[in-house]
Amino acid sequence: MTLTLLLFINDYLNKQTMDRSTIIWEITRIDTMSYRNVGMQLTGSYTHEPDGYRSKLYDVYNSLSDSNLEILYNLKVTSFNKINQN
Repeated sequence: MTLTLLLFINDYLNKQTMDRSTIIWEITRIDTMSYRNVGMQLTGSYTHEPDGYRSKLYDVYNSLSDSNLEILYNLKVTSFNKINQN
């Protein structure tokens, strides 16, 4: 992961408030990065996610309650950020 990307993640995480759309955008971004990373590990080359992958995830995450979305955000984005700080 590049330093630029890490700084970008930190910038979002350090904001006091984020709207629902931004939270979902962050979660789907992490999911997309994970998909590409696993693809690279398995195939040895860049693997692009399927068409509509991120927008379908957005729709699923948008159907979650606010409390479930917050839990998911903390599990995926905040935990991911903590890994990269070590």
